[in-house]
Amino acid sequence: MRNPNVLIRGLDRPNIKLRVDRFDSEEAKLAALLHRVRWAEKPGIVYVATRRAAEDVARALREDGRNADFYHAGMASRDREAAEARFFSGETEVIVATNAFGMGIDKPDVRFVYHYDLPDSLDSYYQEVGRAGRDGSPADAILFYRAENAGVRRFQAGAGKIGAQDVVRVLHALARSVEPAGIAPKKVEAILQQLVDAGAIQPSAAGYRLAESIDVDDTARAIAERGELLRRRRKERLQQMLTFAALTTCRREFLLHYFDDQWGACVNCDNCAANAGDLLPPELSGGTRREVA
Repeated sequence: MRNPNVLIRGLDRPNIKLRVDRFDSEEAKLAALLHRVRWAEKPGIVYVATRRAAEDVARALREDGRNADFYHAGMASRDREAAEARFFSGETEVIVATNAFGMGIDKPDVRFVYHYDLPDSLDSYYQEVGRAGRDGSPADAILFYRAENAGVRRFQAGAGKIGAQDVVRVLHALARSVEPAGIAPKKVEAILQQLVDAGAIQPSAAGYRLAESIDVDDTARAIAERGELLRRRRKERLQQMLTFAALTTCRREFLLHYFDDQWGACVNCDNCAANAGDLLPPELSGGTRREVA
C-alpha cells in the first residue's frame, strides 16, 4: 500500500460490562444462563466449547421459549449460512455457537456475549466479547464459570502431541508414495500441515512432494520441538484464562495489561462494582461470588 491511512485505537471497550459468575453444578449454571437470556436485551451470542453443547444449549433455550439457533463447524455449509442469515436479519434472537462463529461477525447491536464454557485463552475471550456493543451502547459479557469445566480445555490444550518418529514415518511414506501406517488420519493431517509450514514438503496435483535436499531426522526433530512449544503456549494461555476467571481485582485492568495496552480506570466490571457496593445480590444475579481456589 502507498501512503495508507493508519488508524490506531486502544483495546478498551468501556461500554461492555465484564462479569464472571461461578457455579458448583452444571444444573445451576444452565438455570442461570436461561434466567439471564430470558431477561436480557437481545440479540445475543452464547459461546460454548463443543458442537454438542451448541445444540444442547440451543435446545434448552428453545424449550424455555427463546428463539434460539446453534452454529458449529460440523454443520453443512448451507445450514451454517442459513443460521447466520437468520441471526443477522433479527429472526433469531440468540445464537449458541462454537468459535466457528468468528471472524466476519459484525452485527452492531449485539447486546450480550455469554460464555457458557471457558474460552481457551484471553485472546479468544476478548475477541469474542468484542462482538458485543459495536454500536457503542451498553452490552454485557458474562463468563459462566465452573471449575470442573476447565478439564475440556486442558485436554484440548494438551492434545496434538507430535513425536519425531511419527514425522519420520510420514516423510518416508511420502517418499514411497504410500499411506503412513499406524498413525491416526487427523495426526497425519496435522503433521502434513506442519511440514508444509516448515517448507519440507509442497502441495502438488498428486498430493505432496518432498522439498529437495531435506534432512529427514533434523526436519522431524524441528517439527516435534515446534509442536511441543505450541502445546506449552496453549497451556500457558489457558492458565491466564483461569487466572482471569478467579480474579477479585479489576478484570479490565488485567485484560488490558495482558494485551500490553494502557489502563486508566475501570467503570464497568463486576469486581470494581462489588468494591463500590454496586453488585446485585446472588439471588438476583443467578450466580455466586465465592472465591475459586
